Amino acid sequence: MNNQWQSLLNKEWIKLRRGIWLLPLLLIYTATDTFLNLHALHRHYGPFGLWETVIFKQPQFFSTYMLLVACGIITGFLQARPESSGKRLRLLFHTPTDPSRIITLLLMTGTAILLCVNITGLTLLGGILSLFHFPWNVTYPVLLTVLPWCMLGFIAYLATVSFFLSSDLPMKLLSLLTFFPAWMILATKDAYGLSAPSLWTYALATICYISLVYYTSLRFTGEPSKNPFYSIARIISITLATCGLSAILLILYWRVATPAKIHKTMLYSPIYKQFMFSHSDPDKVDEQCYMLENGTSLTRKAYRSGQPFLYVRDLEKWGTFPETIDGIPITPQQARHGWQFTRLSSRDFNAPPAMLYMMLESNPQGARLQKPSDFFRVIRNGNAIEFISPYTGVINRPKSIAFTEALRTAGFIFPITSMGGNPDIRKEYDAGYFLTDANGALFQLQMTDNKPSCRATGQRITEQIEDIVIKEHPLKKFFGFIITKKAVYAIMQEDCSLKSLPVDDFNAEAFTLTLWSDLLHSSFITRTPGRETSSARGIAISSNFKVIHAFTSEPDPKYLHSMSLHRTIASFLFPVQITQSIPGSSYRHLIVTHADNPREALAGSVFALLLVFLIPGKSMRRSLRGLDYGLIAIFGLTAALIIFLTKCRDNFFWKRT
Repeated sequence: MNNQWQSLLNKEWIKLRRGIWLLPLLLIYTATDTFLNLHALHRHYGPFGLWETVIFKQPQFFSTYMLLVACGIITGFLQARPESSGKRLRLLFHTPTDPSRIITLLLMTGTAILLCVNITGLTLLGGILSLFHFPWNVTYPVLLTVLPWCMLGFIAYLATVSFFLSSDLPMKLLSLLTFFPAWMILATKDAYGLSAPSLWTYALATICYISLVYYTSLRFTGEPSKNPFYSIARIISITLATCGLSAILLILYWRVATPAKIHKTMLYSPIYKQFMFSHSDPDKVDEQCYMLENGTSLTRKAYRSGQPFLYVRDLEKWGTFPETIDGIPITPQQARHGWQFTRLSSRDFNAPPAMLYMMLESNPQGARLQKPSDFFRVIRNGNAIEFISPYTGVINRPKSIAFTEALRTAGFIFPITSMGGNPDIRKEYDAGYFLTDANGALFQLQMTDNKPSCRATGQRITEQIEDIVIKEHPLKKFFGFIITKKAVYAIMQEDCSLKSLPVDDFNAEAFTLTLWSDLLHSSFITRTPGRETSSARGIAISSNFKVIHAFTSEPDPKYLHSMSLHRTIASFLFPVQITQSIPGSSYRHLIVTHADNPREALAGSVFALLLVFLIPGKSMRRSLRGLDYGLIAIFGLTAALIIFLTKCRDNFFWKRT
């Protein structure tokens, strides 16, 4: 290392030594707070309750790890603020050393410090979880949740350096505009691991933020013709700012523009032999409207009379409970406990997988189900299940082997391809877990008298299984449901047979299905989330799953017209749209899509280009290059706004005094 580099490194140390001690203090505080949160849960609920809370409720006990963002801001402030005070910024870049090398060394030093801070923080988090015997199945999703905050810390560092090394106000605003979208996207506190599909995209965007520092700090050192690296950094920075601003403005736009929607409840009536609706006007919250599918208005009493199973107590009080329903005598006592309601959604399985499972005792000593003393998991290759004690974190080998062998003895062919259960002790009985093997055969696994009990149901599913949902109910009609790519199957409790629900044009990628079942009939409503033009399809079926009635409820025309207008405006303002959500998915994505209306999007791009030609002066138009026009053509007004901001340097309003 030559003397010049050594001198620059010494200078970085002189700047950092004044406040770098804050970083380990923040790490110690973060780790201590995380440990105390877990310790409080451990002391209050015990080891098993701690695991149960973390696995099923997923609390943000590590929320103070957001201080990693503060670590980035502090590091950037310590490095960049001394360089920008007074006239030091211009003096810095008039040294014999290439300005790009000075910035590179500054960033390498800060990045190395933040890498150490983040690696240490993640190691401490993993160590704290291991103190409470959490396995990797829990630690890994927690770390995935913290990783976006780590990246946000690097972005905060780069934005801080860019802010203080900027020579004028427009560049400082650009630094803030690029950081704010990153904060809005990455500083979320959701269920564990929801950002997993987008981590590589976040990492790439974080790397692109490096160009922002070079662009803002080298802005006054020369034009692109003199410094080619400046031109590259400029276009990357402007693209980054445009993408971020487009994403945030689109979110804000829909928060303001989304019209009020009439939410309808749709139920099949065994009395009227058709579907009934109840809804309230958003402008008249206190007024509830009731009607039949044929448009006949109903009073509140008539509506409830059409649902004798659901409103049995009201009908008893009024003395109007029918002696027979659909020709079959039903007593109020039978009706009171003779119905169930189930909701299925693609968001439930388009989500991070379960961390651990809980096997209940199906034959408890008392009248109620009790929690077990351990959890279990399916090993990575799916060839066995393992039971883990939350008290010691040790695998119970004998029990694990016993349950694995019970499956094999029943004819199960490993690996396990899908599994579903319902570990809720509030239910009246436990059906255990339903599993499918390598050949698609369906098995039922229970724990009876603390021993495995496995049986082959004789059913085979040849389609790809998306999810197995188990919902034990006192009605004892279904065990649950199996969702495949093409259909939804009910697991009948009588003989474990599979009955396909007659769903029209089923799409497993994005759907919601609400099922009502009583002693006589079943009915279900299907909708497609994320599409306001999607209708609600209601189908009533008999006990042998034959369709007895079907009706399609179209969406409100006023709502459709309002949404169409707002989508037209959104297409004009945002020809290219960046979103985080995909209909039917719980994950937080980061995807780039085209506008809903191509013609309006094209008009928005043309309008933005004309605006650039008409409003600014000749000097600004001459300074624009082909890539600038290309960016405006793609992103429209948002790109024009960012480019206009970067071109305001010569305006007296922006000049730095």
